[in-house]
Amino acid sequence: MVFIGPQIIRVRVAENKGMNCPKCGFENQDGAFFCANCATRIRGQVPESPESGTYPQNSAKGTGGSSARGTTPFSVTKTLETTPEGLAKGELFAGRFELIEELGAGGMGIVYRAYDKKVGEEIALKILHPEIALDERTVDRFRNEIKLARRISHRNVCRMHELHEEGKTLFITMEYVSGQDLKGLIRETGALSTGRAISFAKQVAEGMCEAHNLGVIHRDLKPQNVMVDKEGNTKIMDFGIARSLRAVGMTAEGMIIGTPEYMAPEQVEGLEADQRTDIYAFGAILFEMVTGRVPFEGDSPLSVAYKHKNEIPIPPRKLNAEIPEPCSKLILRCLEKEKSNRYQTAEEVLSDLIRIEDGLPISERIVLPARPTIRISREKPSGLKRLAIPALGAIVLALATFIILRVLPRRQPISPVSGKPSIAVLYFENLTNDPALEVWKTGLTELLISELSQSKLIRVLDPNKTYGILKKLSLDQARKYTREDLIKVANEGGADYTASGSLMKAGESIIIMLTLQKPRTGEVVESVKLTCQNEAEIPPKTDELTAKIKAGLNFPSAQLVADAGPGVEAIYATSTQALKYYLEALKAYRAWDLEKVAPLCEKAIAVDPRFASAYIMLAVIHEFNKDFSKGSELRKKAYDLRDRLPPKDRYLVEANYYLNGPEETTDKIIEAYTKYFELAPEDAQETAEERQSLSLTYLYRFEDYEKALQQIDMAYRADQTGLILSHLVQAYKKMGFYDKAERAIRDYRDSHEDSSTLHYELSVVHKLQRKYDLALAEIEKAARLNPSAEWGANRGSVYFDKGELAKAEQEYLQVLEKEKGQDRNWARHLLNGLYMLQGRFNSAAEGLDRAMRPGGNLEKEMQPGGAWFWSSSAFYIFLRSKKYEAASEILDRRLKMPDKWDNLRAQARTTWWKGLIDIDKKMPAEAEKNAAELKALCEKSVSRKLIRYYDHLRGLIKLEEGDFRGAAASLEKACSVLPYESSFDDPHALFFYPLALAYFRAGETEKARAQFEKITLLTMGRINYGDLYAKSFYWLGKIAEDEKDRRRAAENYGKFLDLWEDADPGQPEVDDAKARLAALS
Repeated sequence: MVFIGPQIIRVRVAENKGMNCPKCGFENQDGAFFCANCATRIRGQVPESPESGTYPQNSAKGTGGSSARGTTPFSVTKTLETTPEGLAKGELFAGRFELIEELGAGGMGIVYRAYDKKVGEEIALKILHPEIALDERTVDRFRNEIKLARRISHRNVCRMHELHEEGKTLFITMEYVSGQDLKGLIRETGALSTGRAISFAKQVAEGMCEAHNLGVIHRDLKPQNVMVDKEGNTKIMDFGIARSLRAVGMTAEGMIIGTPEYMAPEQVEGLEADQRTDIYAFGAILFEMVTGRVPFEGDSPLSVAYKHKNEIPIPPRKLNAEIPEPCSKLILRCLEKEKSNRYQTAEEVLSDLIRIEDGLPISERIVLPARPTIRISREKPSGLKRLAIPALGAIVLALATFIILRVLPRRQPISPVSGKPSIAVLYFENLTNDPALEVWKTGLTELLISELSQSKLIRVLDPNKTYGILKKLSLDQARKYTREDLIKVANEGGADYTASGSLMKAGESIIIMLTLQKPRTGEVVESVKLTCQNEAEIPPKTDELTAKIKAGLNFPSAQLVADAGPGVEAIYATSTQALKYYLEALKAYRAWDLEKVAPLCEKAIAVDPRFASAYIMLAVIHEFNKDFSKGSELRKKAYDLRDRLPPKDRYLVEANYYLNGPEETTDKIIEAYTKYFELAPEDAQETAEERQSLSLTYLYRFEDYEKALQQIDMAYRADQTGLILSHLVQAYKKMGFYDKAERAIRDYRDSHEDSSTLHYELSVVHKLQRKYDLALAEIEKAARLNPSAEWGANRGSVYFDKGELAKAEQEYLQVLEKEKGQDRNWARHLLNGLYMLQGRFNSAAEGLDRAMRPGGNLEKEMQPGGAWFWSSSAFYIFLRSKKYEAASEILDRRLKMPDKWDNLRAQARTTWWKGLIDIDKKMPAEAEKNAAELKALCEKSVSRKLIRYYDHLRGLIKLEEGDFRGAAASLEKACSVLPYESSFDDPHALFFYPLALAYFRAGETEKARAQFEKITLLTMGRINYGDLYAKSFYWLGKIAEDEKDRRRAAENYGKFLDLWEDADPGQPEVDDAKARLAALS
């Protein structure tokens, strides 16, 4: 470490082989200004000649000392001397990587170009120095940094793959990028033209945007880490691992670990870096691109670092008069000493770069060839997730589920094939210089899209999609669009036409100009000029603009007349001011400025209390803030005012309203969606979210899994988001298609960055497949990807399924010792399941008693959504513990929960539970009353399968009466409509067990054995009912004993007694099994 007074400078050695020092012969990075060994200047003032040591990078010559792979008197360089021995071309490394050539070597290791025979593509392979692997903790930190960096999936960032181990050798696989680094390019050509520099800078800024939005900072950005291919496309290398290098012990005393030419002042002081540190380095890189030199030079690394901390850089325009003034100002703002004075985000930098490029002569602009990209969902710095607004008046997603699962990204959209002309309507340019009219820049676009979307003749990109495309292309703040911009928008949205325009003033009049064109050919199809006498005339002029656009597409007049919509004034606010408030709220919503949305909607409603769209948006905000009661109230108002909405949006509002209503309204959900799909675009992607909602109606209300799968499959084929994937997997599981569920998750994971959520979902599927080792492996992968989360309970659940109960209990108890909240409750639930399996009913009930007290852990979990999960488990524990009062309390709590849509089912299941208490208490008359009530409730349900609860209860009543064949008949009906195992609260064991007993007592031992064996193969369906799983072995022992199969009888009695070794005293099955086993011996 080098000190400047109390300050510490850390300067990093670059990785590439390069120039030999003229003084000591140390081999430095190609392009370095100073020797990393003795700090002698080797570029700039020293002539570049063989004698000076600045020889080509593969040269072994030097004037003294030794090369980087030789010995040096400097102890810190010994770390660099232990680079793994070079591997030969064509050699197969780690059993799958065929080496093609060595690309470079340096302080971290050797980089090879290789062919991955398993994947079938070229990759870059970086073999790390052995010293990096010496400390297991540092390797773990390094691995975690690579996992974080691997989340970045962007065309301007080199993709990091994985950290591997081969014996004692660590190596990283990453995307192979051909071309040369930006430093070498500048050295060859000198200062770049402004157009070329801006093109490179924009791409670097886009990559920074992506990484920073994912929370990844580079910390060592420099032109050597920017690769440029022959077409001018750039990629940033080594994003996210600079801190790891510092973490893995590469900061030994005296070691130089940084590149001073691009070091921000806070790095000079040894302070923590953030995204503004990268922005400083970016400014230094752009400075070098446009001037051909770095901002600061000096005789030593120390002097350069000192200048970064204390000196003001020369304005680039003084070094190159051809640099535009805005570009020079941008660079200097990036290079501000105080972080607060720099650009605060890469998005800000990118926005100004685009403005600078727009000001360049067309001949100077660099147009890159179009390249396909994969969209991913980005998190805002606050951690909030983006929501979608499908149309102006329709915000109909189930928000809680959406927010949880939207973290999973979506695949690249499939281009629609509808046969209809498709249009992308862009934002208008406000040329009036009147800030009061700025709202119409986006507002007029929103109104136009809303009207055009009612047409059956055309397809128009919805507002959310339009915003997403403009945001992705960094055009959402653009004042105007070039033809290249229009082509990019059309390509992204699969549009045939673009509509763009402007607002101008002539006196008090406002002039709307609009151009409809084919961007790829430049052909102008329609040019419209409309004059509004005042601002109040702008909304109604939307009707005229809509008509002009449709007329420009040469539809027959009869079709145009039939296709006419109701018009803006008929479906939105009657007040221009109310509409402006709403459009401003919509703009804030799309920009994720949520604090502004509710006040603006409330202002709109105050002006026009019948503004249905404003009520919908306000409802979404309240629901997002978890005020579901207020959200429901506002949706009711929107529903009452649905005639003020466009027809398509009206049907979505109706469907959403009925989705949150009682089960009796389910048929109306289907009716509303049917009408919506008749009017909706033929583009399946634009209706994917609605088909997903419809699939959930079939899945959970009708329990019609085939229809649910049909709808969710259509949605997923069109729009492969993580949310839709989760419902597709659930439908597969309900139907027993576990292999299809596995394949869907793996296919999705292969096309996205890895996710702990995906590994967890895959572990659940493997549990259902009874592939327990694979399930455990997926849990471990999830834990490595997200080490901050608690995985002990999930790991324990796999041990539970495997029969390794001691390991399962240990995992659960460890979570209970250190965790709070939901993880602790989940572990408690699973531990109770383990106690039930072991016949320790009192232990399970005691823990539950404490948790269920007012203010207890589980009290907070007994809320809609997770209610059945916890209540069914708690009820059964109290039932088997003969604590009937506590069991009844669970039923009372469940019925008080505000589950409107599930109210009928809540009544049915609680009535079923009451009947189970009656059976256990030997009260047949009460059980009969509950059975009659239960039947009436089930018959009201839209699900014909809900009747299984009645059939189950009738079977238990008949079993108690001694009507074993009648019991078996009722229980067979109940079991026949059970779905396949899919969830942690599946009741399969509770249904199968009494049927097995009925068969046994009716003398049908073969059927009884088959049923008991089914219970022993359950996974999810036995978690809450472990006692029935254990007792199935007892009954299998009795069946085998009756059949004179002594070996199998002893084996099953032994399994049962092993499980119930610590069971509560007084269990008759335990005493009987011991006696029978002794007799068999």
